[in-house]
Amino acid sequence: TRLTLPNGVSTEYQYDLASRRTALIYRNTTGLLGDLTYQYDAAGNRTRVGGSLARTLLPDPVASATYDAANRQLAFGDKTMTFDPNGNLTTLTDATGTTTFTWDARDRLIGIDAPGTAAAFGYAFGRRLSKTINDVPTQFLYDGFDIAQQLTPEETTSYLRSLAIDELLGVTTLNGSVFSIADPLGSTLALTAGSGNPTTEYSYAPFGATLATNPSFSNPFQFTGRENDGLASLYYYRARYYHPGLQRFINEDPIGVSGGDINLYVYVRNSPLAYLDHLGLRIDLSMSSPELNRALELVKRTKRGRELYDAMERDPRTCRIVSLRGFQNAARIRGTCDVVIDPDFHPEIPTLAGRRAASTARILAHEMGHAATDVGDTGPGRMDNIILNENPVATELGLLPRTGYAVPGWWYLPFIGYPAPSGIEVPRR
Repeated sequence: TRLTLPNGVSTEYQYDLASRRTALIYRNTTGLLGDLTYQYDAAGNRTRVGGSLARTLLPDPVASATYDAANRQLAFGDKTMTFDPNGNLTTLTDATGTTTFTWDARDRLIGIDAPGTAAAFGYAFGRRLSKTINDVPTQFLYDGFDIAQQLTPEETTSYLRSLAIDELLGVTTLNGSVFSIADPLGSTLALTAGSGNPTTEYSYAPFGATLATNPSFSNPFQFTGRENDGLASLYYYRARYYHPGLQRFINEDPIGVSGGDINLYVYVRNSPLAYLDHLGLRIDLSMSSPELNRALELVKRTKRGRELYDAMERDPRTCRIVSLRGFQNAARIRGTCDVVIDPDFHPEIPTLAGRRAASTARILAHEMGHAATDVGDTGPGRMDNIILNENPVATELGLLPRTGYAVPGWWYLPFIGYPAPSGIEVPRR
């Protein structure tokens, strides 16, 4: 419910009874910095944003767009594009001139030649390890998926991060440290100085076009916490590059239609205010429900839950989280990484304090454990998946550890058993 940064700036999170985030309130040590408020429709879609920090850029007007049979974008407003046979963008021409893109045999972007700018990129182990812009090299040191340090001949920049992917907390350079506050998508709203006062502020259009105000401190991590290289308007989304002005990726999804859409260039199913794509791939939530989406957000806030989610995103298959009312069960579909859950299903489970009706967040963590690790309900007492995956998530959410796969029969007996649960367990937000 609250995050406090080393400079005293705090973010307070408020929720409604359905665990939907309704407000973020930002304060420094002297008072209020600003706030964001949200409203939702009956289906859980966010319909309104308000508050003093509710800055939304209007997208550029587009009168026409042209596509070929493979969904390659040939023209978009005043921009025209060409592609190679593998579906990679090779040229983009607009009012500033023509930008040329070079790709390697693995369909990775290795060069950009734009008016006044030449850039090259190097990769290893599935990550971008270096970039060179106009002969100035930059190298990257990683902690898992995230950049921990950026090294140039002039200085080293260090990044303070949380346990979640793409959640930047602070930046340190030779000039000192600043700390970041973000919106629910993880987009950086502002950098705050040691005093807690904002230095640089950011505004975004729905698809990520970015405007920085008073950019006195270099920070590439902007829309959804991803890297804005300042090159050809591109954001680096790990598996590929995204162009907010074109509102799509510039090459095909490397996992093909397994990404959940026949349009291999689309960004989060054209729903940029609802979904994230940390890896340039995605988990398919198109058949989920508001209850499962809220449970997923809770699971992702835990260390083990985030590890399970990231493992499902890295899976070369599309992992689907599916809501199926009336199923009265929860399961990982055998041979897939798909999870099917009835959001009204709350089985009784044994805990240290007796019988409990399992929350949707606990059930989802259990099934994500199966999907992400292939660990079954095996081992002594069928507890392997519970011990490895479910209980670490549950305890971090303030729930009691599960002590068995099923409630022992004698627990239901009068006098010597345990009373029935009075309601569904409630995770800590």
